[in-house]
Amino acid sequence: MNYQSVRGSFMTTLDDLEIGHRRFNHRNLSYDYTFKEIQRPLLENVTIRRLHKYLELVQQGKFPNELFENPAVPRASMMKIHGLDKSQKQYLQQYLFDQGIVKRSASTEISQLVQAVFRSFKEMEFQKKPDHAPVLKSILLKDPRSVAIELPVWKVNQEKSHCLTGHIDLVQVEKHEKFEIKILDYKPEGENRFIFCLPQVALYAKMMQAKLAPEECEINCYIFDKKAMWQFKDDVLEKLDDKLVRYSVPRAWSIFLN
Repeated sequence: MNYQSVRGSFMTTLDDLEIGHRRFNHRNLSYDYTFKEIQRPLLENVTIRRLHKYLELVQQGKFPNELFENPAVPRASMMKIHGLDKSQKQYLQQYLFDQGIVKRSASTEISQLVQAVFRSFKEMEFQKKPDHAPVLKSILLKDPRSVAIELPVWKVNQEKSHCLTGHIDLVQVEKHEKFEIKILDYKPEGENRFIFCLPQVALYAKMMQAKLAPEECEINCYIFDKKAMWQFKDDVLEKLDDKLVRYSVPRAWSIFLN
């Protein structure tokens, strides 16, 4: 079995669970948007019901596709923290941990699922590591909390340069003490790079906040790799702003915070 066949097999095994799948080609990049049934007890929450409707509308193509094709419209994945030297990066990471703004968890269920995909590729003697597609599809298949991958999200503004688009790697829904929608982004080298990607994931969550107007439900941000997960809220950028100004870090995302 070749590499492309393995990538495709992850979609085939989703057949029994899948409600919707649609491939979008945005700026010459292919995104396999896929979603599955949200567990019925979770649908008692109005925000989760809004999410379910949102997933269906995207599958039907009822969203501003032209924004995703317009090169004048920024993508959330372009929003990174740049310009930190090694000591600044280490200080900011420690500050985030000490203040409880970012929480790191090792060996989570999601990380273990990523490791399983890596083991499968090694057992099949592939010369390359798994990319996003098999990792995300495997999680969607095996984790009951996972409801969608490669979910388009957007922000509209009269000025194209103030619009924003993105594709959320993974969306999960669960209930502990309260309902939670998790916005997750897979970064293969998360341990070394999660701090640079905080703006991207925070903006995903802010766009979903605007779409869903949460009631009795939290929307939280997560970055994960095969070893760990980093959890934070979408106000992380506001909490870091004064320190990034001090380090003269460009903050292109600031126009999207209001």
